Amino acid sequence: MNVDPHPPSSQHELEELDAKPHGKRDAWWRARLAMQDDRIIAWHARLGAIQARIAAQQECLNQATDTYELLQSPLVRYLVQDALQESDAAWAARLARRKAALEAEQTRLAEQSAQLTEHYAAFRTATESYNARTPVQVPDLAQDELAAIEARLVAERQAEQARLEAERHAEQQARLTTERETLAALVEARFPAAPLRLAMLIQQIGDPEQLRAFRLNLPSIADLATLEQQLRAAVPPR
Repeated sequence: MNVDPHPPSSQHELEELDAKPHGKRDAWWRARLAMQDDRIIAWHARLGAIQARIAAQQECLNQATDTYELLQSPLVRYLVQDALQESDAAWAARLARRKAALEAEQTRLAEQSAQLTEHYAAFRTATESYNARTPVQVPDLAQDELAAIEARLVAERQAEQARLEAERHAEQQARLTTERETLAALVEARFPAAPLRLAMLIQQIGDPEQLRAFRLNLPSIADLATLEQQLRAAVPPR
């Protein structure tokens, strides 16, 4: 059986091997066999490296499968749904409290404006009656003071409305940030191999209700391609 792919090809090479003092045919064959052993060891090492890579990929696949099965379990769905419902209820209660406070402030400002209007009308009536009885024309200083008070009241009302609007905007931004972070965390848990561009698409969505709808419908999305398509459709055009 020939184990060497390159044996001596001619009678001349065989005669040269026999003529060498240190190397007869058996030494030449032993050298060739040693080369073949080195090649087998090298191929065996490469095969071991390939098997290790396959085992690592199989482990990653098993982990992803376990994560997917865990997310699809009824218990996880129930816990996530319950947590989302509690979060929505807390936000709704907080917005209701802020709305009630805003309505109460607007009612107070309306009552204060009505009282000021009533006092101003009474003052104008008294001033006109006094002017009719008094022939001397005096500067209407009280009217200037009343106008200054009214202007100050209007400025305070505008400042209060601006403050309430700023608080409402800050609450909306806080809710938007919370919805973005929650959706990004759920996407990472649902699809561990999700690319970074999905997180960038989530940051471009500015409607908290759209983000809430995405996180509620996330368990029913089949794959990353469908999720990315829906996220791109929700991003407003520039």
